[in-house]
Amino acid sequence: MDASVQLPGAVSRPAVAASLAGADLYVAPARLESFGIAALEARCAGLRVLAMAGTGMEEFVTDGKEGWLVDCDDRMEDKIVELAADREQLLAAARHNRTCPPDISWSSVLRTCGQLYAEAGARQFRAPSAPPVNLYRTITAVP
Repeated sequence: MDASVQLPGAVSRPAVAASLAGADLYVAPARLESFGIAALEARCAGLRVLAMAGTGMEEFVTDGKEGWLVDCDDRMEDKIVELAADREQLLAAARHNRTCPPDISWSSVLRTCGQLYAEAGARQFRAPSAPPVNLYRTITAVP
């Protein structure tokens, strides 16, 4: 598998962006993933995501749309084999992911916080004037 699987360890941001740009699929096999920031970076770069159902990936991956969610290792293996044989399935998800970014953004977080404060009975929610840092600027620039 040395020719097709890479385990690079810690790399620079440009190296991450280059790696994502050259990949066909992001596989997230963890069962105890609370959110999946690396998978979100891959999704924002237009990559298809294959992940375990019942994890934080469900926040930004709908099964069959932005990627695929499976319930066990065997189904994950089956899906990888299926996708390797059906390139059109991979390309359809890629087209969607490159044209429809996830709704996890600074403005959506502020909107949600404002709604939650209002529901909690707060009289005022003063949102910060600007996001602290755009973590995805480098990643979303990937073609």
